[in-house]
Amino acid sequence: MSSATPWWGSDEYTTSSTMKMSFRLILKSVAVVVLMAQAGQLRAQQSAPLFTERFANVFDPNSRTYFTVQGTEGKQFGGQQPFASIGATHYTGSIDSAVTLYSGQFMMNYNAITGNPAGSLGIQQRWMTDLPVLDRSIVGAGLYLDFTQSRYNNLFQQLDVNFELFTQSNWVGRANLYLPVGQIQQGTGIGGGASGLTVVNTVVGTSTSYQLLDVAMMGSDFELGRKFFNYRAEVYGSYYNWNGPVAGFTNGVRGGVRAYLTNNLSANVNISHDQFFGTNVYSGLTYFFGGNGGSRPMSFENLMTLPAQRSQQVAIGNYSGSSDYLGG
Repeated sequence: MSSATPWWGSDEYTTSSTMKMSFRLILKSVAVVVLMAQAGQLRAQQSAPLFTERFANVFDPNSRTYFTVQGTEGKQFGGQQPFASIGATHYTGSIDSAVTLYSGQFMMNYNAITGNPAGSLGIQQRWMTDLPVLDRSIVGAGLYLDFTQSRYNNLFQQLDVNFELFTQSNWVGRANLYLPVGQIQQGTGIGGGASGLTVVNTVVGTSTSYQLLDVAMMGSDFELGRKFFNYRAEVYGSYYNWNGPVAGFTNGVRGGVRAYLTNNLSANVNISHDQFFGTNVYSGLTYFFGGNGGSRPMSFENLMTLPAQRSQQVAIGNYSGSSDYLGG
């Protein structure tokens, strides 16, 4: 059985068209959010208290529920496509001791010209504690279920196990383990049989058909960062790896800067490199509204309610392999 080789399709999308699509979706999402907020306030003034209790207080700055509108540009580490998304996070507990965050996110990525859906659901637990050797610290762990539809309309899922550590002396450590679940390799309809490449061995009288496969990658990343400006900015470096059937194994490095530009707007710029997906430069913006849990931190305790940093989509590689890989 021959080894798999990476496939870079001819229908990759240009950066300019991706940027136009992404910003268009972001603008539409922001417009919808603003209209919803205004409508909620108007209805709250005109309707019975029941409406106010159920809906209007969601957009109260003192609410424990906050929302995000997020957009990214550039292919990310693991080959994840740019996306636009809207999400929500609700937290319980006290930022002085322990907090539980429940989050959900829906996004449209650019695995196809029209955009394909992706999303996630997750829970994150954080504890404020005093660790030996280290000073005042926040320890966190989370579990997320992500789904991503590939450019060839194959649906993949993964579990992400997340660990994190923040110290009051401005150091940050994070680790994620990405575990694909369900069917982790699927055909794309390109190649195989009469339409693909068939290799015939005339000595033993056998033939093997090759086709393009979508492969969900298992991986992990380990990150070390340093906070600046009262925890409002961060510089980080990371080691990561990906592996999967047909694809094999690769490791890589990435680094970048994350910072709040205003109370409710954060930005990031990143660069990554590995042998599977090459060198990628990507960036993103996230706007927070509703409750203040995602707003620019004013103290160490405010880090308790910020969203976890992790890969939000399944890493999907395209590889040519024999039909034996699909049980053919």
